[in-house]
Amino acid sequence: GPPAPVGHHVSAPERVDKRSGPGSAVATISGEPDSTPAEAASTRASRRRDIGRYRVWLGVITLLGFGIRLATVLGRPHRKPGGDAYYYHSAANLLVAGRGFVDPWLLARHPPQIVQMADWPPLFVFVLATTSVVGLKTFFAHRVWCCVIGAVGVTVCGMAGREIAGRRAGLIAAFGVAVYPNIWMSDELALSETLT
Repeated sequence: GPPAPVGHHVSAPERVDKRSGPGSAVATISGEPDSTPAEAASTRASRRRDIGRYRVWLGVITLLGFGIRLATVLGRPHRKPGGDAYYYHSAANLLVAGRGFVDPWLLARHPPQIVQMADWPPLFVFVLATTSVVGLKTFFAHRVWCCVIGAVGVTVCGMAGREIAGRRAGLIAAFGVAVYPNIWMSDELALSETLT
């Protein structure tokens, strides 16, 4: 072809690695060589170590959250249910007994009277009923079950935080849920906020 104009630099065609994307290595441009197999293996091994450390720390934080919740239950093992907690606890046992969603206060005062009611959301009643159906019907058992659910919530928040803002943010979010009293207090009292 015709000679290039004086002073014009002719470079090799630029090449962009189409495999690049979120989370991948920087795209290869201007003919630079790809990483060697050894470097790629080292990168994968480092990523696996980072994920492993994240999982270990998330597990530790989850156990911390469960320990705090369980300690509050064991500190007052004979606590009596009251208010909303009384309804959820009693409604779960009545549901398992085949009574349906009845007014537990009216039934306690006047046993012959069975009045169906829908003043509270039913989901948490079903959650507590999963323990009642296997014989764990005491308020203590329901509180311990809520501690387990609360610990699962710690893990879920840690995973959500990781997806949104990275592993460090996920661990910070999990730690906050694990230790914040206004969150674990609902678990200790067996309130429906346990699910939120």
